[in-house]
Amino acid sequence: VIYSMDLMERLDQELYHSKLPEALEAKDEGLLRYALRKYKDHPDIGHGKKIWEIATSSNIDAVRKDAIISYCLQDDAEIEYALALLDSDNDLEREASIIGLIFRGDVESIVFAGQALLGLVNDKDRENHFLALKIIEELGIKNFYRPVLRFLQSEEPDLCLQAIRASGEVRNERFIPVLLDLIMEPSFRIEAQNALSRIGEEAIGPIIEKLNGEGSIQVKASLIKCLGRNGGPEAIDCLIGMIDYPHL
Repeated sequence: VIYSMDLMERLDQELYHSKLPEALEAKDEGLLRYALRKYKDHPDIGHGKKIWEIATSSNIDAVRKDAIISYCLQDDAEIEYALALLDSDNDLEREASIIGLIFRGDVESIVFAGQALLGLVNDKDRENHFLALKIIEELGIKNFYRPVLRFLQSEEPDLCLQAIRASGEVRNERFIPVLLDLIMEPSFRIEAQNALSRIGEEAIGPIIEKLNGEGSIQVKASLIKCLGRNGGPEAIDCLIGMIDYPHL
């Protein structure tokens, strides 16, 4: 069904728009989530009321999250409903409403959702720090780097790991020096390697500089993998030069 819907979307938009609302009635979780995610791309179809009904009645967390985010983006949404969720005691509702409102993009939504996100970052409860990083990771907005940079330097290993994962989605070049330090630590190496691999060409020069310095074979192997995944002429030239060192 999902394959047929995708094909219909490409070939006949009018027919697709007439059929997509039917998927909101689906009993199958996969099809329902597909429809909710697609409504993010088609906010003008006009079924905000039904999406809100799903957001408030579903007993499946993933469905409720998709529905709340999608509702925030609808042209016919009563945005006050979503704004009220920012003060919810339920983490899923806060998470989804912050993400949805920021994606919505109007000034009011961004201001209120941004304040709620900042409240999580500055809260004394470490669980809210994890929630903030999870939200920032899903948003993947490059300018949302300051909280991630702060938690990358946390002395709590699990919080630092969550920040590393978020940095791979935010992809801000300010993370590069910290990630290059973290890649030296075995417990952080794989996650730091993955994050550096996603930042892009800004990371290539610093990676090569680190590669030419001191470090174990394991560290150098990780740096080489970062270069391979980032690609580009400079990275390729460096990798070709590594051919004479097969132990790497």
